[in-house]
Amino acid sequence: MKTIITFFCSLCLFLTVQSQTASGTALAQQLIDTAVTKGTCVGLAAGIASDGKTTWASGSGDADRDTKAPFTPTTISRIASIAKPMTAIAVMQLVEQNKIVLDEKMSVYIPAFAKANLKDITVRHVLQHTSGIGGYINNKDRNNYKDYPTMEAAMHKFLDRDLDFTPNSTFGYSSYGYVTLGVLIENVSGQSFEAY
Repeated sequence: MKTIITFFCSLCLFLTVQSQTASGTALAQQLIDTAVTKGTCVGLAAGIASDGKTTWASGSGDADRDTKAPFTPTTISRIASIAKPMTAIAVMQLVEQNKIVLDEKMSVYIPAFAKANLKDITVRHVLQHTSGIGGYINNKDRNNYKDYPTMEAAMHKFLDRDLDFTPNSTFGYSSYGYVTLGVLIENVSGQSFEAY
């Protein structure tokens, strides 16, 4: 994971510096091709945008190893945990605006948290992965491509499950916890998660 993050950061920095030259785009293409050739990833896409205009976009490698479908700039892929830092920033912006209190119970903002097993969970617990909200239970759960119509609908997929541990008793990484923070952002801001 460290290698992928380092590669991604390097690519972002490189593309920022080289974005204005033809040789820069050729080097950017070489960089993503090398990442695939060296096995850093199976496939990826990158692009350069300036003043809201895409000036270069390309892909390399496979979107699907089995079918050998190419990875292109329009390939749809899961965003995985990339949304977590943005979610945390959004929550903290709302904290700064005095719309969220970190040590307040989640039930104040999301009525579904009033259930007995969820009532002691605070916003801070969810942000810090100490809420007890579990993670994926198997690979089928992890690789789910279902498109939920709302964040609230996605949250109800797992909210009835037992907690993995008593809130604030230990650390347990939870993507599902961050789904609940998306609902929190929507409820407090009055906007969709994407719009916010």
